[in-house]
Amino acid sequence: MASSTHVNPLRFVPVLYFMQALPVALVQDLSLVIYKSLGLPDGDILRWTSLLALPWSIKFLWGPLVELSSTKRKWLLLMQALIVVGMLATAFAIQTPNFFGITLAIFATIAIFSATCDIATDGYYLLSMSRDEQSKYVGLIPTSARLGRLFATALIVLLTGKLINGDITGSPVQANQAWGIGLFLLAGVYALGRVLGPFLLPKPDGDIERRLPEGESGQNTVRLGSLIATGGFIYFGAGAIFRLLGAGLSALGIQAEKWKPVATDLYFLFVKFAEKVPGIQAELINLVIAVLGTAIFGRLAKRKLENTEIKTALVTFFGQPAIGRILAFLLFYRFGEAVIGKLVPVFLQDKYTGPGDITHGLGFDVETFGYVNGVYGVVGILLGGIIGGMFISRVGIRKSFWPLAAAMNIPNIMYIWAASALPGAGPMSVVMFVDQFGYGFGFAGYLVALMYIAQQNPNYRTAHYAIGTGLGATFIMLAGILGAALVDNLDYGPIFWIVLAFAFPCLLTILLLPKEILDSKGAEVSLADLE
Repeated sequence: MASSTHVNPLRFVPVLYFMQALPVALVQDLSLVIYKSLGLPDGDILRWTSLLALPWSIKFLWGPLVELSSTKRKWLLLMQALIVVGMLATAFAIQTPNFFGITLAIFATIAIFSATCDIATDGYYLLSMSRDEQSKYVGLIPTSARLGRLFATALIVLLTGKLINGDITGSPVQANQAWGIGLFLLAGVYALGRVLGPFLLPKPDGDIERRLPEGESGQNTVRLGSLIATGGFIYFGAGAIFRLLGAGLSALGIQAEKWKPVATDLYFLFVKFAEKVPGIQAELINLVIAVLGTAIFGRLAKRKLENTEIKTALVTFFGQPAIGRILAFLLFYRFGEAVIGKLVPVFLQDKYTGPGDITHGLGFDVETFGYVNGVYGVVGILLGGIIGGMFISRVGIRKSFWPLAAAMNIPNIMYIWAASALPGAGPMSVVMFVDQFGYGFGFAGYLVALMYIAQQNPNYRTAHYAIGTGLGATFIMLAGILGAALVDNLDYGPIFWIVLAFAFPCLLTILLLPKEILDSKGAEVSLADLE
């Protein structure tokens, strides 16, 4: 549904999704670099920063709240303003003696604001243009987001590194002060986008405010809390299950000494000496607590959601006749590429350390890694995303899906070759370009299909899109856990063969997608179509 005064999407979509990527990169990527450079222990860094990604995985739980109150435009502008405040607070806090705890709390708050902003932004995208335009410009989403993450994780890091080394000022700057300057710059760029937002963003006709009955807002807060708690316990339970599978591989004698079980995610919140608990016991405690928490808060959520529109939004998504096939698509379409995304940075930098080391990587230094993965990889995904969106817009989702899926999976064969040949930077740059081009090209199909799935019920398109993207993020998280388990137990050659095998379920999910999704091309979905 377009706005009454049509605005060219090129005017606002790139800025919107460039900005969307900045807080994600700050919390999920920059936080690790910052804490590591400031000398914090690896265990503390990995344990706490892993929790910061949770809001993006379970954001679909409060998607209905964004759907049912205010407008998407107001939501995203409000969240952007709050994110600016959070970024500025981080820049100040990183320079204080107790920066770790303070910045963790700020990062967690930014993560919640950013996840909420994502919901509103994606819903706004759906409302601000026609279905044909959505397909045409969908390639701008990953392209703009990739540029945003590149700005945060490359330019900001480069600037901070030069400040620490004294290349800019002539004398070294303390690390925490240098990060403060870098974060101020990041906040300034984001604030500029927020200032321009009201002038760039159109007001779609379909972006209307829905008024809630008196007292319903407070009840929604309780419902939201119970849903988030339920999702959190499910998240930790899934992580425990995957790590226990890794322990099972060890029990079978598959590189048993490589499996290093982590301390419990939940148990350490209540017991200070949790790290002394043996790994498998810790994971079992995780699993028991997760099951109990899911049961308690799930029951509370079910009772609080009776006869509410939030329940209707969830039921209309998970109650679709083809929900099993839709979930299979969300899980498997890009599962193989998700595992690759986890493994490639490690593969490029790993070095062979002797006969006891089963993982033989390429051993690139940081500069070479940035050149191969940054320059060629980024150019590939930019071109792939743009061309993929144009291709879908021209031929339709049904005819384009097979080439899209092939482009996403076939380049993985090159990693099998690379694991055997161990090429230098030149050949590997070609591999990275082709792989990332294929990923950008194929990912455009995933986004379009997800948009069409969300719009089968126009009354809850924002909530349904948030549910879909949240489930997709959760499945990608599981792919990352699997990738970590594989690299702990196998050499890269066998791993890349396993990843290539995921091309088959990817192709199968295309056959399983409902006909009404595959046949969608530009037509609006109306209430009459659903009756």
